[in-house]
Amino acid sequence: MTGHSGSLEAGLADVKATVLLIRARSGLRLFPAHAERVMEILKKQGKPVEYFEIEGDGGHLDGAILITKAGEVIRQFLSQ
Repeated sequence: MTGHSGSLEAGLADVKATVLLIRARSGLRLFPAHAERVMEILKKQGKPVEYFEIEGDGGHLDGAILITKAGEVIRQFLSQ
């Protein structure tokens, strides 16, 4: 579990930073429902979180190969 805290909620409770979740839409390692659950938990805990999906058909590798598709989102996130 996140932070070895016994549950996802407990592990995410320790997060102090603003979070940007980026996932490859065609990836099979991080399903949309899992990323959405993390986002919902963080929001419920009152933590700032943003979410972006990379479009492509390369599966998990799109997160590396097509990361430039998230470039503007990353730039805006880091400029906050």
